[in-house]
Amino acid sequence: MHINDVQHLSVTLESPVEIKSVQAIIYTDHRQVEVDLDESSAPEAGNQPSRYALNNRNGLRIKGGEDLGVKSAAAEELLKTFYFSGSWKVEDTHNASYQTKLAATDVLGHSSSVTLAWSDACGIPNGGSYTLSSNCTISSVDGVDNGDLVIATGTTLTLNSTFAYNPGKTVTLNGAVAIGSGGQFKKTYLWMVDGDADGYASNSIQYTQDVAPAGGRRRYMLVTSQYDCDDANASIYPGVITSSGSCGSCTYSATCANAGSGSYSYTYCSSNGSYTSASGSCTCTRDTTGAVCSSWSSCSGSYPSCTGTQTAFVCSAGTCGGTISQSCNLANGTFCSGWSACSGAIPSGSCSASGTQAASTCSNGSCSGSTSQSCALTAANGTLCGSYGSCSGSVAYPNCSASGIQTAPTCNSGSCSGSTSRSCTVYASSGTSCGSTSYGTCGSCTYSSTCTNTGSGTQSYTSYACNGSGSCISGSGTQSCSCTRNTNGTACGSYSVSACSGSSYCSTANYVCSSGSCSFSSYSGCTACTCGCSCGTSSCGCSTVYNCSRCSDTYACQYASFNSCSSACTSPFNVSYSFSSGCASLCGSGCSSACNSCGPCP
Repeated sequence: MHINDVQHLSVTLESPVEIKSVQAIIYTDHRQVEVDLDESSAPEAGNQPSRYALNNRNGLRIKGGEDLGVKSAAAEELLKTFYFSGSWKVEDTHNASYQTKLAATDVLGHSSSVTLAWSDACGIPNGGSYTLSSNCTISSVDGVDNGDLVIATGTTLTLNSTFAYNPGKTVTLNGAVAIGSGGQFKKTYLWMVDGDADGYASNSIQYTQDVAPAGGRRRYMLVTSQYDCDDANASIYPGVITSSGSCGSCTYSATCANAGSGSYSYTYCSSNGSYTSASGSCTCTRDTTGAVCSSWSSCSGSYPSCTGTQTAFVCSAGTCGGTISQSCNLANGTFCSGWSACSGAIPSGSCSASGTQAASTCSNGSCSGSTSQSCALTAANGTLCGSYGSCSGSVAYPNCSASGIQTAPTCNSGSCSGSTSRSCTVYASSGTSCGSTSYGTCGSCTYSSTCTNTGSGTQSYTSYACNGSGSCISGSGTQSCSCTRNTNGTACGSYSVSACSGSSYCSTANYVCSSGSCSFSSYSGCTACTCGCSCGTSSCGCSTVYNCSRCSDTYACQYASFNSCSSACTSPFNVSYSFSSGCASLCGSGCSSACNSCGPCP
């Protein structure tokens, strides 16, 4: 490779899981370049890189034939192939070191790497003849060991250091040689130090001298560009694994798979002469027989138990085909008893209320938990939800009580819509008569006049009345009463008549009671006399007072000064007195105002 050349890298990987990244780390004499490779398609068949395998010392070696280990068919079937590629531009030369480390990491975080060593642009082999076909610059000790050198036409070999060729070997110069500062051709041998004679030099230093240095060995007998990690131990050289861990971080394609892939860490001697830690893939095995390969079914049991059984599939012969069962606890909160009766109190006058009922539940496999819920309380049909009304019925005289009916509302299917009735006693109101009143004799009678046939008096009595509680109570007292009598014929008054002129005259007019009134009865001491007029006419024409006799026993003119007489007067007296005292006497005898021309009676 020359400066400004582009180096193309193509990597083929095998892995049981997906490769996450591949990085190329390029080491030159003066710097380190890191290049991230991209996943790509498979390269052409002619450009496929050689496959790798583990040798009998667990080292990574190119598969070159039957001498290298081959992976088992089972392991090969587990692997998938991945391709990555990339490129970088050469910006540095090398003489002592030129290596590329390829490091891959999978999605599980496992990593593996391999380090490749490259020759420089001159391409001089470790041993044997060499033809220079392109320009080449030598900056450190180098040369052709155990072979001839040909510098082809049109090429130039620039020497800035010693270039050796062996005695007895030829150098054919068809091109040119440019000798720079410190440069020279020298006929001698090329040596490197290989103290344990394992074919790997202890470092990159080359010696140009005729005899071997201590521990020296001819270069053509050594593997160049790879250096010994322990030049005192012939069993340690580049590629040898010096320590290895066990296979771990195993992954399996399925729960029941008995074979899978894993990784192990190891330390090996790298080509630069240092011990390097790395990891590699490996095959894991296990026995999955009887391992649970599915989720356990839900725990099932029978009420009222709190335990049950659940099943799962198990591995058998690498597949998930068997079954297994185990006891289990039913889920906490599973009912293990029925609901209790709804408890609570229904307020008086109501037919329903909110109550509470409880039930037992499972708790860690035992029926020791509990839960509760609200419930509806309903009063029994017929329960009173109100008060009885008043007693209805009637009490017949003379009773003070009787049988009646009273009703009250009752519960019906949780509502106050029913009714009930019962017998009751109806009581007559206090003071209601419960028997006939008995009366004593009416006495102490008083009358308004001599002729009055009815009057008032007092009498005792005994009455019977209800007390409002069903009992008939008697009571006594006095009251007014009416008195009667017969006054017919009883003298009720008399009047003297002495105004008539002449020797004879009516002296007394007598009155007696008749039908309750004081009526004229007769005259006594009466002598007939003659007046100049006749009674009963509409105009007597009398201007003086006359003593008159009876006029047809109906009208009488007694002591009067007549201006006119009314025939319409039907009372015993149709007369007008000129003496007020006489008028008063008539009134006292029962004369009405219609028959009294003197005016109304006082």
